[in-house]
Amino acid sequence: MGEEHLPTFLYLHGGPGAGCYDFLLTQGELLSQFIRIIAIDQRGVLRSDAITNEESFGLMDIIADCEAVREHYNLQQWGLIGHSFGGYLAVKYKLVHPNRIHSIILECPTFDLVDSSRSLLNAGSRLFEQDNRVVEAERCREVIALQDKYELWRASTEILQQLGHRRDELYVYGPDKHFFDQMVSVSPLSEEEWSRASVHQSKLMSEGAILESLTHQLAQIDCPMLLIHGTSDLVTTDHQVNCFLQGGEKRTYITIEESGHFPRFEQKKKYAMEIQQFVVGLHALK
Repeated sequence: MGEEHLPTFLYLHGGPGAGCYDFLLTQGELLSQFIRIIAIDQRGVLRSDAITNEESFGLMDIIADCEAVREHYNLQQWGLIGHSFGGYLAVKYKLVHPNRIHSIILECPTFDLVDSSRSLLNAGSRLFEQDNRVVEAERCREVIALQDKYELWRASTEILQQLGHRRDELYVYGPDKHFFDQMVSVSPLSEEEWSRASVHQSKLMSEGAILESLTHQLAQIDCPMLLIHGTSDLVTTDHQVNCFLQGGEKRTYITIEESGHFPRFEQKKKYAMEIQQFVVGLHALK
């Protein structure tokens, strides 16, 4: 989306396995007025071909796919927009191919999925306690204390699913807690497409590379970076924000009030305005 002469940015969705459909739906029209957006459903997700159980797939395959897309469009460089786990991917992509990325925009990213999981578990325990589910609340605290990264991720996914519809309260600030499910229900995509990402996620979890923290490697990134953070977001912890801010004057940190993990949805115009100002600033630096 957006005219070809505009600055080009690749959108990297989170999840793992969430797809880019909701991002384009909520921000495509706004952002394409001043940037060109290339958005992909990562391999095995939504409209991309499914991954079979027999196929080999891991973190570096996503990075390689991004490079293949860049080469397809014959771009020497482009910018990245990463949400949540997509922020992790953006940082990893820049570390692997430092000369291909001119700037990075991050929306409520994680640089350390284990740290983010502990934050979500802590909030989840409080929700369980509100419902007098003391066994589940205690299980959250037990999982927080786990030292094995893979077991912590697996167990956190399992226990937080038991929140049911209250799980959305971990991610959304406003009253429209279930906006994502509502969007899925009216989308033109099939149920099979929406469920396709389970293999994508399970293979990434099994490989384990995504459980490596990137907080200490943030200092290696020297391009301009913008971090947009909802004030009620639980994924980008204070520790991760502090690691980001240690990168110097090329780092911009913006908080957006009355939003959680999805500022692009809860504060659409504010989100787009902050990105526009950042992009204008990039042009001024040239």
